[in-house]
Amino acid sequence: HHALGAALSAMSQIERRPNNDGSISVARLLPRPGPKMFGVAIWWVFGLWALHFASAPYTPTAVEEQRYHDLMQEARYSIEAREEEGQARARLMHAQAGLDQVNVFFWRFREPYS
Repeated sequence: HHALGAALSAMSQIERRPNNDGSISVARLLPRPGPKMFGVAIWWVFGLWALHFASAPYTPTAVEEQRYHDLMQEARYSIEAREEEGQARARLMHAQAGLDQVNVFFWRFREPYS
């Protein structure tokens, strides 16, 4: 273990010195081996496993999926939903008009602010 520690300290000494032309070496940008890098590597491998190989914690049945899609279609095309959407759009347009009156380009040079 002593030889490995000596090699790592020699590498860190080499990394700290700038190149003769004043540029920084690429080795300074790479992470140094150690417990923090080992932990990051473990989490990275775990993330890849969870992303590609792990199964979902819950898989809905075909009946549950169909019920979900039916409820979404009912909510999307119901009269109440369309009325709510129209009211929300009207409130949004009213709020946007109010903002447009206050926040204009070159507001600093307008009469109440100059």
